[in-house]
Amino acid sequence: MKVRILFAGVLASLLSTAAMAQVDGITVGPAGATFNDPITITVYPDQTCPLPSADPNKSLSGASIIRIHGGVTLGTTAWQNVVDAGNGAADAITGFTQDPVTGYWSKTITPNAYWTGTGGAPLIGVTGLNFVLNGGPAGTQWDKEGKGSTPAGGTACADYAVVLPLSGPITEIPNSILSARGKMIKTIAPNPVVGATTIKYMLAKTGNVSVKVYNAIGTEVATLVQENQEAGDHSVTWNANVTAGIYHVSVSANGLSDAMKVIVK
Repeated sequence: MKVRILFAGVLASLLSTAAMAQVDGITVGPAGATFNDPITITVYPDQTCPLPSADPNKSLSGASIIRIHGGVTLGTTAWQNVVDAGNGAADAITGFTQDPVTGYWSKTITPNAYWTGTGGAPLIGVTGLNFVLNGGPAGTQWDKEGKGSTPAGGTACADYAVVLPLSGPITEIPNSILSARGKMIKTIAPNPVVGATTIKYMLAKTGNVSVKVYNAIGTEVATLVQENQEAGDHSVTWNANVTAGIYHVSVSANGLSDAMKVIVK
């Protein structure tokens, strides 16, 4: 079992009854879901930890399949009743489908259908899910691996820990982790966009900032920010009065540039 440092409660906190939580490459929702309810897990391979730039041999980037290797938290004891995604992978949670446009993978599961007690008996007292992801070819599953980050701004990787029922405020990647990875964009939500969306980003130091939106062929369609800003957290709203399609939000500052794909419906 690929156990690392556990961080209960860091991952699956949600903004509202319709929101999803996103931390280090996955979203989990909807808010309020319990062990007995359908839960949708979406994976953003290039944003999981390890990232491609950190360890290309272990990243989920380029994976042709996504599997869950995980267990449940019973009371306060994590990693119980494990569903295996080892080299055999016979019992792995598979069946994730990939969006051909975004490259994102998703699957809706009802946890109690995968994690059961002896003889298939229902589990009682489940307070969370613990898992890691892999995507290597059969027989070498762990050649591609995805996790979250340790809490309190740590830069090491750690197992995902999803607290049930899903509730609470949204949890974002700490600024220290974003800075270490040369990233600035924290979240763009909602995404897909219908009407307007909010771009949250952070600056490691004071400097001139440019936030622009480009269409799929690289034509600039909006300049949202062009000014000097202090170090720290910032946000800007984009009223997406554009044709439905794929766009890219670009944040540039202090010699760095970060971009994120946005779908407008």
